[in-house]
Amino acid sequence: MPETVVLRSSRLKWLALLLASMVFVLGGALIFFAAPNGRGGGVVVAGFFGLTAVVALVQLLAPGRIELSPDGFTVYGLGTRRTTPWSDVSSFSTAQASALSKIVTVNPADSRSLGRAGAAVRKVVGFNRALPDTYGLSAEDLAALMNDWHRRYTGHS
Repeated sequence: MPETVVLRSSRLKWLALLLASMVFVLGGALIFFAAPNGRGGGVVVAGFFGLTAVVALVQLLAPGRIELSPDGFTVYGLGTRRTTPWSDVSSFSTAQASALSKIVTVNPADSRSLGRAGAAVRKVVGFNRALPDTYGLSAEDLAALMNDWHRRYTGHS
């Protein structure tokens, strides 16, 4: 049977996001009811963070994951699944997503496969595809793990 590694999203992170979102929903409701001139803002705040809370709840109940296999990697999240063969990737690297966090970017083997929109996005932000989570690892450690698997199953150095 082929070797497979499964990494899962942190439930603690999604719980923290759910709790923070609920605080902002409450804040939006308070703005709506307490500030007659702020009703629109209260609706926007409560609506946005209400949707954020729903996403966090779904991820808390069914956390995302990534499965690494000799054929490639499959990312699961929010009811979707995307499989990418190792041969479609040239490498993995990291990029600064915000002041506090980094992400793992997926560099395509053939940049012509990006299309016009993908090439435009890549030109502006430096990449056009990233993994949705670091699955309990640092971005650097996950990129190194993904590059190790890529080398092992494609023979590229």
